[in-house]
Amino acid sequence: MIDQKAIVKVLDRAAARSSAPASSKQTWFLAGLWAKSQNEVDYEDFLTDSSIALDRRMVSDLIELALGA
Repeated sequence: MIDQKAIVKVLDRAAARSSAPASSKQTWFLAGLWAKSQNEVDYEDFLTDSSIALDRRMVSDLIELALGA
C-alpha cells in the first residue's frame, strides 16, 4: 500500500520532465484519488518508467478516468 504523499512525489517528478507540466494541485488531487482506490495498476507506470513526462492534459485525462472508475 502506498500513500498519497509517496504517489505525489512520483507524479511531481514526472511533471517536472514535461514542457507543459501538470500543476501541483493536479498531481495532489490525482494522487489522492489513486491512494484511495488502492489500485496499483493506476500508477504503476509512473513508478516503473522514469521517462514519462506528465503534462497538464495527461493529468486531466487521468483524473477523469479515476473519477469514472
